[in-house]
Amino acid sequence: MMLSMPDTLTKRRFYFPSSSIYSSGIQVKVMRGDILPDPIIPLGDAGEWDEKRVQLFGSVLFDEHKQKFRMWYVGRGDEPEFVECSEAPGDGRVFSYRPGYAESEDGLHWEKPNLNEVEWRGSNRNNILNLPPAAPGAPFVIEDSESGDDSHRYKMILTHGGGGMLLFSDDGIRWQAYKNGKVLFTGGRHRGEESGFDFYSHEPYVFLKDELTQDPDKRYRIYTQASSGPPHWIRRTGLISSPDARNWTVHPRPVMGPPDGATGISGQIHGTAMTLYRGYYVAFIHYCLPQPKTGLFAPRVHLGLSRDGENFNVFEDADDALIPLGPEGGWSEGGLVSGCVLPVRDEVWCYFSGLPIENCWAGSEEKYGRPTINTGFARWENDRLLAASLKPGFSKGYLLLEPFTLDSDSVVNVLIDGECDNPKQDMNVALLDAETRRIIPGFSCEQATLEMKDGLQFKWSTSIRAQTTVIPCIYFCGKTARVYSTEVRAS
Repeated sequence: MMLSMPDTLTKRRFYFPSSSIYSSGIQVKVMRGDILPDPIIPLGDAGEWDEKRVQLFGSVLFDEHKQKFRMWYVGRGDEPEFVECSEAPGDGRVFSYRPGYAESEDGLHWEKPNLNEVEWRGSNRNNILNLPPAAPGAPFVIEDSESGDDSHRYKMILTHGGGGMLLFSDDGIRWQAYKNGKVLFTGGRHRGEESGFDFYSHEPYVFLKDELTQDPDKRYRIYTQASSGPPHWIRRTGLISSPDARNWTVHPRPVMGPPDGATGISGQIHGTAMTLYRGYYVAFIHYCLPQPKTGLFAPRVHLGLSRDGENFNVFEDADDALIPLGPEGGWSEGGLVSGCVLPVRDEVWCYFSGLPIENCWAGSEEKYGRPTINTGFARWENDRLLAASLKPGFSKGYLLLEPFTLDSDSVVNVLIDGECDNPKQDMNVALLDAETRRIIPGFSCEQATLEMKDGLQFKWSTSIRAQTTVIPCIYFCGKTARVYSTEVRAS
């Protein structure tokens, strides 16, 4: 993991167990979520516009004003996979997606309201959004009022021709395209470049307002599927940033994915869902991996974490999928992709899309048939995305967490969300001086007191001087010791 300068700790700092600068004898494993067995939003009936596909290439938000969950997604009926479009750049073809809208009281049971915006086969009684016809791509939405201007309360980045356009709305239903739908960013070929990691496309997958790095030039971020194009078609995660959501700058390198020169589908990142959560950029990525039975392209969802949104620690083992392939004969056995991830109360939720084993994501319709794609749901309670424990064969181990600097004389407590059979014997904490890597006097394991309150809370009786840079050190002394997250509190 790439290190930055130590942060200043004012009150508290949260750590996933991956946030270590050094460890010994410790393994960190991804925790699989609580995955509902069935899709959570129904396909349309025969003849309806979304009878073949309800796919979360889009966004889910909880609207405080409406007190409802709101979903923007893509659907498809019985049309061909692609349609000709003279206004589309490149080869003049676009996916035959249509953007739709749904609402839910609880995020699990969804309704498709009649919007009366778009005619479909003689009727406008449907939930199709009226968006620019030349851009039948995925809608990514944030709620973001600008100085009380309700007309810009919602912003959408809409996939178009390997890039994206910006739209505004006051209600999330009726949208106005910025600059008449001008494409604001695209792949290098349309910028006049001859090669590059993003030569073919920058397909948006994430649109968020940055509240972590405080960089005014990166106030808004879009994470993309950046494709280098032929001959290898390497797909990675790119970054595009903006101070105002209108003027966008392409990050000069991919932030996740294989290096230049890589070949083959394995290890490519086809898409990303991301949220800001407790000081991290939490990415749910879908890797390009083969289906064990067929060998066809069958992605599943893996975890990536970052403090700065540009350097990610990715957990990529096939056995460590956040959301694995579905069970045999199930609706997502043939592969699944992350669509949207968001924090809800003390949980992390993910909406994902999947398809059965008879189809594959990367096949031609003539060869593999027209896939039916559904949207499912998974959740993780109490920050439990990762778990740290002793490696097999080790009787002891420890984690050194990322350092922080105290801005004033402070009493420091360390709260661990974890498990062990014998607290204080199987797990303990000391505080180290970052310069010497030695225990700060008065802050050894023996001098810590343990309270069983909201987890394992380690306390010391004295304060640490201002401007001291501290490294928390967690000791694992028993086979049952497990850490899901750590929070350091200063007062």
